[in-house]
Amino acid sequence: MQVVNYITRAIPGCAGWLRFLTMERLNELGFYTLAGHSSSPRNLVEEVRRAEQIGLGPAFISERFNLKDAATLSGAVGAVSETIGIATAATNHNTRHPMVTATFATTMHRLTGGRFALGLGRGFDALFDAMSLPSVTAAQLEDIASILRRLWHGEMILGHDGPAGRYTYLHQDQDFDEDIPLLLVALGEKTLELAGRIMDGVVLHTFFNEQATANSIAAVRRGAEQAGRDPLAIRVWSVLATV
Repeated sequence: MQVVNYITRAIPGCAGWLRFLTMERLNELGFYTLAGHSSSPRNLVEEVRRAEQIGLGPAFISERFNLKDAATLSGAVGAVSETIGIATAATNHNTRHPMVTATFATTMHRLTGGRFALGLGRGFDALFDAMSLPSVTAAQLEDIASILRRLWHGEMILGHDGPAGRYTYLHQDQDFDEDIPLLLVALGEKTLELAGRIMDGVVLHTFFNEQATANSIAAVRRGAEQAGRDPLAIRVWSVLATV
């Protein structure tokens, strides 16, 4: 920092970008952009720019069926940032066709140079009933995770008939070989174990106390061990709400 201070004194006006270039990023400290409800999605632009300026890690994007479309907001974060990670936390696989979801993820992956992670969640059965959509099950999540990864690695899927649906033909590009992280926003023990078995990361419930957080991490690691995976390779995000 002595070198930086010297340069900023010698070259007026360069302090901001020099400090940005030399700043150590807090990659383990992410944030929700447009946390909660928002009537102005454009507020995201200043939030993300400021977060990147002060060195925060990933931006998490929640989805609401009014002014918070996850795909649109993810694209906006990618367009106004250069270094921070971007993750949906969460969207639901049952509100989009698998090809639409897969394309959303691969587009974000290439757009951001690999800074994107697709986070899924189970959502709320009552809302899906009202929208005439099937409720999300653990079997569906496991099935859709497999479908997405196969598509992202160039596979053509023919005649699929599984918990996530029946699809005659699914294919993106035979040359794809995209390693896009999958996250799961999880609450219950069984869902947390599922995340450990099949996902790359987990986002925990906002209002867990210390014991609930410890139990949740144990469930994720237990699921990973049951699947023969390295339990420490599953990234776990704990969420803290401030007022």
